[in-house]
Amino acid sequence: MIRTTDGGQTWLQDWVETAPYMFDLSLLAYANTLHAWAVGFSGSVFKHESPLTGVVEERTEPTPRDIALYQNYPNPFNPTTIIKFQLPSSSFVSLKVYDVLGREVRTLVNGVQEPGFTSVEFDAGDLPSGVYCCRLGAGEFVATKKMLLIR
Repeated sequence: MIRTTDGGQTWLQDWVETAPYMFDLSLLAYANTLHAWAVGFSGSVFKHESPLTGVVEERTEPTPRDIALYQNYPNPFNPTTIIKFQLPSSSFVSLKVYDVLGREVRTLVNGVQEPGFTSVEFDAGDLPSGVYCCRLGAGEFVATKKMLLIR
């Protein structure tokens, strides 16, 4: 790193590991991948001019152990709600909505889904108020949740 104490008029090479004023750093900003700036309360400004390296944290959700259908949210809803489910492995999934008479009113998912957590939006803007059932089928697994549409 190089540093300046006179507003950038002169720059001196510095070993930042041993500099006591490094403990007073208040700002670290990256202009691009080749420059880093650090400003300390003591009036020192540091500039790093070689390629920067970093670690990118890759966040991955754990794969679920079981198949599950969660209660929709919000419930009651008007006119949209979110339905969530999880799969431990790739499966053919059927996610359908039925009215209280058992008539299918909407197919939300009908095909192979990858393992993990899935959210599906259900828009009931064209349906009347009432109780509806959401049914998830995946292999031998079947689950149903009640949903309440209030206008």
